Amino acid sequence: CLKGSIPPEEPWPRMFRFAAVIPLALLSLVANANEPCPALSAEAYCVAGTHAWLYGVDSEQTRILVGDLEQNAVLFQRYFGRPAPRLAIMLGDTEDPDDGIRQYLLDQGADIVMAWPDADAFASMRNAGGSQEDPAARLLASQPGLQQAIWRNVTRHELGHVAFNHAFWPGVATGAATADGVGDDLKRFFL
Repeated sequence: CLKGSIPPEEPWPRMFRFAAVIPLALLSLVANANEPCPALSAEAYCVAGTHAWLYGVDSEQTRILVGDLEQNAVLFQRYFGRPAPRLAIMLGDTEDPDDGIRQYLLDQGADIVMAWPDADAFASMRNAGGSQEDPAARLLASQPGLQQAIWRNVTRHELGHVAFNHAFWPGVATGAATADGVGDDLKRFFL
């Protein structure tokens, strides 16, 4: 062994310890396998995560977003010391689900049931107020992946607020949705 070099037997135990973590992590994923989403209708596509049920038409967006929300849930637990609430999101809907669907999903274990715009609806809202001559609009039109990345980050961020409010101020996050999409309780709290 050369002076200053690591003895040959030293890296192997560390590597084996690290290698042992990988199967344990995979085993924990299998042990915590997601239960399927509660059925809503034959045409409703859903992806279940540990902390989210995402119903939507676009299966790719739904799968991507459920992965993003799983990352949110891990960070929520780490920073706030409690599990993230389970979200039931109707992706692409413009109005919150009716009371029957809401109650059904709450009875199935959801903590929060709400609608959320998909990437196309988000882009339409973003573009509704601006001119096509706007440099930002031209950039987003020329790079659809950028619009998708913005949508994902805004969604993770905003749904993080929803989870935080529910966890620490449960009455605030459960207000009935109004025409402008803000719950009455939220309006009273912030206005």
